[in-house]
Amino acid sequence: MPVWLDGAPVVASTRLGTTGAYVVELSTVLPGLPADLHSTYTGHPHAETRVVHLLLGPAWHIPHSEVVTPPADVLPVLWARSRCLLDHAQRLQEHLEDLGHTARIDISDAALADLDAVATPTA
Repeated sequence: MPVWLDGAPVVASTRLGTTGAYVVELSTVLPGLPADLHSTYTGHPHAETRVVHLLLGPAWHIPHSEVVTPPADVLPVLWARSRCLLDHAQRLQEHLEDLGHTARIDISDAALADLDAVATPTA
């Protein structure tokens, strides 16, 4: 997931993890800033989706977490995990802007399709 800050590319690492069909974890670390975003998405077709974002930053930034309950059709964790990545990227961009940067994050359509193809459970 390429990240630009203030018009220049920066080193960023994003990792995806799953713990079963109903949980997706995404973590992005920008070691040169420093800034991190760790997001956990929990959802089921017959239950509310919950998202927890842990936002970390430089020493002057107070670490905090936030819980969001989006409509299940907006972030269907079970069948459209690419939407979790899009949400994570949007929250990361907002976090970096809160830290005083102009941020841009690019995600290709192919990467989104690959995520859904690889990460979607078969049953």
